[in-house]
Amino acid sequence: MMYCRIIFLSLLACTSYTVCQEYKTVSTCSGPVKGIVEYRGNEKIYNFRGIPYAKPPIGDLRFRKPEPIESWVNVLDATRFGAPCVQSQLFGNVFYGGSVSEDCLYLNIYVPNNISMTNKMAVMVWIHGGGYSQGEGASYDGGNLAIKGDVIVVTFNYRLGIFGFLNTNDNESPGNFGLWDQNMVFQWVKSNIEAFGGNPSAITIFGESAGGMSVSYHTLIPYNKGLFQRAIAQSGTAFSSPVPTASKNKDFINFINGKLNCTSSTQFNTSEFVQCLKRKSYTELNNVGSGYMNIETGTLQGIPVAPSIDGDLITTDPDVLLSDKTSYAYNFFRSLDYMAGTTDGEASIFLTVLSLLESMKVININLTEGISKEFLCETFSQDMAKSYFKNSPKAAKALCDKYSYHGNEDKLIQQGILVADMSTDLYFIGPTVKTLKIHEDKNTERKTYHYFFSRAIPEIFGMVSPPWFTKASHGTELAFIFGGSAFNNDLF
Repeated sequence: MMYCRIIFLSLLACTSYTVCQEYKTVSTCSGPVKGIVEYRGNEKIYNFRGIPYAKPPIGDLRFRKPEPIESWVNVLDATRFGAPCVQSQLFGNVFYGGSVSEDCLYLNIYVPNNISMTNKMAVMVWIHGGGYSQGEGASYDGGNLAIKGDVIVVTFNYRLGIFGFLNTNDNESPGNFGLWDQNMVFQWVKSNIEAFGGNPSAITIFGESAGGMSVSYHTLIPYNKGLFQRAIAQSGTAFSSPVPTASKNKDFINFINGKLNCTSSTQFNTSEFVQCLKRKSYTELNNVGSGYMNIETGTLQGIPVAPSIDGDLITTDPDVLLSDKTSYAYNFFRSLDYMAGTTDGEASIFLTVLSLLESMKVININLTEGISKEFLCETFSQDMAKSYFKNSPKAAKALCDKYSYHGNEDKLIQQGILVADMSTDLYFIGPTVKTLKIHEDKNTERKTYHYFFSRAIPEIFGMVSPPWFTKASHGTELAFIFGGSAFNNDLF
């Protein structure tokens, strides 16, 4: 693999009002890029924004794996963030700014000042969360982490929702395009990061929520061998949400086809269906796809549109992959240094969904007052048994028994706390511990780390929890990693 030597060129541009902006140009394998210099206190940092890492996935490239970006000769203006990917608005706008676009496969690089070819820095590549349906790289300011951690930080966009994960159960649209985009970023970073003073042999991928699940999936994928050496999965692993089955994929396809009438429902033709979708505007597709996600939210059974088995990137269920100690997935996973963990109140995201469903009158509860045992035993535990335990009545009863409150005071509130704990345990803590145990088991070659975050701060990401929920919410640790300003929250 070819690497490029670092070449920094300085340029200071001033307006008539003596407002000056310093620029830096780096010669990469893809071509020269011009970024900006930013001062944070006494520290200087180089920011390179909106660097394309793949061809725009538009036209015939919609619902296809990303294709490598062609190199360029002229200096690329990397002073502005690229457009966020098209995404659901279920929880409002969660991106930094600008209009969404399908032409969104861009990355951002934050480089501390003290770099040289003799002191190559470790690199951290961030995968944002958002339920595979929302988010962007630019929302996470990697500058503070780069300075304090003495590392180069990379953030990026990847395709979301129907554009990133439509799986027709055949080669017409095999899905996992968002994961393929992430893999393309890893390749780009491996080939180009040395030009920024980075060490291509010291790369860590890390992410939170759907980003943490993505990290976990990537540790099981043969195509990633050699592209990174360490992985950090925050608030999510490949076990956190059930992998959509072929039947689930078909339900989504039928829903989309029912709304757009692309092909006959009795003699369904996937080629005709996908070609029809390619002719639709991204707005029309996004509106229809987001409608399905909104409906499916009411089932409380995991993420509706997500990584699925495609026979290529993900060959079978993670449980199967990691139960076979002779499989490539098992051995690749254990060849990496691995960290994973959760907050103690991951249920905030579950409570936010409940609040949304309450406002839509999909469920009949008053979340401010608490949650009833009837909701636990007749709705939530039944849904969880269906998703995680093959619809086992024994599992549903066990969950009901385990998380029922038996006291006499503040019944609804105390029951609400236990229901929230069940959500945290089932979606996050259990899958995390399970993953870590597999990695650690008699592994003398690589290190295993487990963290648990319990410092509560005001809600971020627009999540709203009832007053009785006082634990560290889903995503709380991100304010400490990236700084509160990354989330328009003056915490620091």
